[in-house]
Amino acid sequence: MLSGMSTDLLFLNRDTLLQRAFDATVVIRGEVITLTCGDRSLVCGVHALAILEVFATPKTLAEGLEELSSRSRGVLDWVRLSNEVLVLARSGVLLCPDVEAIELLSEEGKFSSLNVHIRMLSDDIRTLAYQHALNATIQPADVVLDIGTGSGILAASAALAGARHVYAVERSSSIAKLAGAFFKANKLDHRITLIEGESSRIELPEKADVLVSEIIGNDPLSEGILATTADARKRLLNPGARLLPQELRLFALPVTAPESFYEQFVCTFGQAAVWAQRYGLDFSIYADECRRRNFTAVINTAYTKEWRRLAQPVPIAQVDFYRDDLRRVAVSREFDVEVSGQLNCVILVFELQLSPEVFLSTHPDQVNATNHWASWAWLSGAPLAVSAGQRLRLEYRFNTESKSSLSMAVIES
Repeated sequence: MLSGMSTDLLFLNRDTLLQRAFDATVVIRGEVITLTCGDRSLVCGVHALAILEVFATPKTLAEGLEELSSRSRGVLDWVRLSNEVLVLARSGVLLCPDVEAIELLSEEGKFSSLNVHIRMLSDDIRTLAYQHALNATIQPADVVLDIGTGSGILAASAALAGARHVYAVERSSSIAKLAGAFFKANKLDHRITLIEGESSRIELPEKADVLVSEIIGNDPLSEGILATTADARKRLLNPGARLLPQELRLFALPVTAPESFYEQFVCTFGQAAVWAQRYGLDFSIYADECRRRNFTAVINTAYTKEWRRLAQPVPIAQVDFYRDDLRRVAVSREFDVEVSGQLNCVILVFELQLSPEVFLSTHPDQVNATNHWASWAWLSGAPLAVSAGQRLRLEYRFNTESKSSLSMAVIES
């Protein structure tokens, strides 16, 4: 079905409002004019360009045909032109403006693309945990602020949990429009006010009693949750407002990544030998260079459950959203190796405290395959052979201008 197409267009009349679809594109090859719209293609007549020009802004069918009449060459040409308008309308190239066409990007990883929000909705552990926390937190008189509403699921859940009113803030215009349609479809639009824009640049008609947000990235602090929450506390919330989440704890999990994963990102001498046999060339220079570097990758920790864990998760940071406004994190932690093995990977995992009794975690034992977070993994180009009882030092840094970074060193053999 074409984006934004309405069944109302099956029953056109002179007063039907029409406008060109936002994603209608024209391809001209010789005398053949092809229009593409959504996932459909349509070979058009000679009047297609004129019709798209006239209906670039909303017009009734009668107004559009009147404007086009001056471009026809006799009665037969006029019949063809008016028929082409009807064909384009019924094919979804011309739309009713009251049926809003929402432009959604499909670029992987962008929050203006729908696939990101589908993955988050499919993450049932994450979504149900937030719903349970909202049900336990919200009181009937509460005003709720949802920053980064995305699909609208948390704002809608807050309304269903009994909030008096919900303000849903979303910076992506296309996703905001879709969330608005979602609220309307669920008959919640009278209790949820959608606000497009950055939360740091908006004002609310009233201050909120509860802040809910899920702006935790694969690199957990990289989506700006620290600064966003601190700004909301100062400007948008009542004194004593409740926060979801309340606290974030970061951990580093030292593991042995299997070769099948590790060699996707790091060239080892073994991999160089395989390539040499396969391609008839010497690749050892790449393996030698990799040993001087560290690499990063992302992975759903659900797929790391069976990886050898060389130590317990190492606590590296704890953020209290009620008081912290950190711009930089720099910590050094010592820990003991518990299981001998090859330390070639450290995975960054986190635990969120959503409410006093509701927690979320990306630890491998706490997620399933629907987990939408792809946790950061640091891969050492020169793995450490470690033994139980050895003491290592881990250093972690984060600042708002760059991503997290990590280094590891043996301090006791």
